[in-house]
Amino acid sequence: MRMDERTETNLATYPLMRFARGRPALDGKALLVEGATADGEPVRFALSLTDVQHFVSFLLISVGKLRVAQDDYGRTADDTVGQSPPVPATSMARQPEGEEGYLGIAVGQAELVFSAPLSVFDELGRTLLTISAKPNGRYQA
Repeated sequence: MRMDERTETNLATYPLMRFARGRPALDGKALLVEGATADGEPVRFALSLTDVQHFVSFLLISVGKLRVAQDDYGRTADDTVGQSPPVPATSMARQPEGEEGYLGIAVGQAELVFSAPLSVFDELGRTLLTISAKPNGRYQA
């Protein structure tokens, strides 16, 4: 494995994943994940359905922290990762609390809750109204 294909700490070496796919376990209680390193070596693990939302939250929070750190070192907005496939949400709901709004998005049994300043919900509301507009100019509730 080349040096640029892994990340090292003083405790362990982490292979860089280049591919991942998964499927539900036969008993329906876990998600089976299979990935491959840059060298094609398989990496397999199972994640209980109750832990999926925590794992996804961990990934998103960590990526957010990395982005802040990269911005501090001069990374530009042109350094994008690429477009991701749409996630099929099954519901969206949450009440605002204090100066923050919360948007909960459920995907199957997992729910992710995003927090944002209340000011961003003005733009979100306009966008949702635009998406829901009918050609005759009437909105459907």
